[in-house]
Amino acid sequence: MADTRIRRLSGLSNLEFLKRFARPGCVGLFGGSSAIDRAIRRGQKDLDGEAKPSLWSHAALFQGERADGRQWLIESDFEVGKGQLRNGVQENRVDKYGSEKDWPNLAVLDFGLPENQVQKVVVAGLDLVARRSNYDLGGILETYWAMMRKTMNKGREKESTFCSAFVRAIFQNAGIDLTPGIAVQLTVPEQVSRTALPLTRYLLVRD
Repeated sequence: MADTRIRRLSGLSNLEFLKRFARPGCVGLFGGSSAIDRAIRRGQKDLDGEAKPSLWSHAALFQGERADGRQWLIESDFEVGKGQLRNGVQENRVDKYGSEKDWPNLAVLDFGLPENQVQKVVVAGLDLVARRSNYDLGGILETYWAMMRKTMNKGREKESTFCSAFVRAIFQNAGIDLTPGIAVQLTVPEQVSRTALPLTRYLLVRD
């Protein structure tokens, strides 16, 4: 990868790590320990020459600190709990990923974007929040089918999107392509992690 700086961290809590490195316009990668997250991680193993499961099961865009003094992110997710269903692009505090047990692996990809590009990326994400873009459950199956058939470069435009495809799409709005040669709607977290763009990669990996 061109001009990539890697900083591997340890001895920090998830929230300490995110508070230190999750600046606006950075991409967050998360590797979960739940059965669903582990299935997503295993499903990406064919992208690795050694057939190892991916470290990552989710991706998001960091929005920065807001008026409440807390750091927020924008993501496309599907959540069921506490009598509620949240389906699609949404804003959440980074505290959602504060559990080291639930989220043992974290990464921040800092592309060093100038302020005008940071604004474009964040505004593109907020636009999808306002439009209530749905989470693309069917798109996940379509993506893994494309992985098996080696047709990741062929996709169709859709209004709905899942986590890493959402991140890829909003960066394209700022004229930045994270993973050329892969259809936007078929982009998985491992592919985002392998972007060839110059960046600083902060890693907190436990699993």
